[in-house]
Amino acid sequence: MELRSLFVRRASALALSLLTLAAGCSDPPVVVPYDAPPDNPVVPEDVFIGTGNLVLAWTVRGMAPATGCAEAGGVSVRFPANFVQFMQDTTVPCTQGEVRINDTAATLAAVTAELLDASGNVVHSFVVEANVMAGQTTTANIRFEPAGRLRITWTINGNRPATECAVVNARATQFRVQRAVPMAAACAAGSMTLSNVQVGPVNLTGELVFNSGDRRPWPTTKSMADVTSGATTTVEVDFMAMAAMGM
Repeated sequence: MELRSLFVRRASALALSLLTLAAGCSDPPVVVPYDAPPDNPVVPEDVFIGTGNLVLAWTVRGMAPATGCAEAGGVSVRFPANFVQFMQDTTVPCTQGEVRINDTAATLAAVTAELLDASGNVVHSFVVEANVMAGQTTTANIRFEPAGRLRITWTINGNRPATECAVVNARATQFRVQRAVPMAAACAAGSMTLSNVQVGPVNLTGELVFNSGDRRPWPTTKSMADVTSGATTTVEVDFMAMAAMGM
């Protein structure tokens, strides 16, 4: 009886193993995902060849023109001629809220807008830049608000200018906000404050000015600041030599 029981147990184990193996063989094969090679990329059409549409829309002191114009004493908005979007000075009612220019050259547009009072005096001015792309409509926002101040501080290769300016033989720094005339300050001063800077994001370009005869290959620094109306905004800039940048 013991021998028979042992035979039965072994037979059952063998049958179970065969069933398990058969079940494993019946599983579907594992499919490894295959990424087909991408199609040839389509080269986009040059968006700066041709014409597009530009919409210049404004707010006045953070309000819609319907209420903001009266609040600021603004009667009209003037766009001085830039010979691209405006071939001559153009003036529209402040409450109109926007100007649409169709079929203008596809390019980087720089438009000056002036909010005028009843006597024709400038209440606020704003320079807006926008990428006008061929076949598309671009909206550029104009913010007629009191200007702010921009305080710029700088380092040179990460070091304090009080000592580093002499090391690199720099005598001054100069900064340009948007397309305004550059403003200069002594390099060792370490900071300068610009008044009457328009609100919102502005592009800032800075350069070191070296002593006569020094032509070191220092790159121009580019940064951006978000200027607050009626307040002082601080931005920090580091002038870094090409050698320090691994260039």
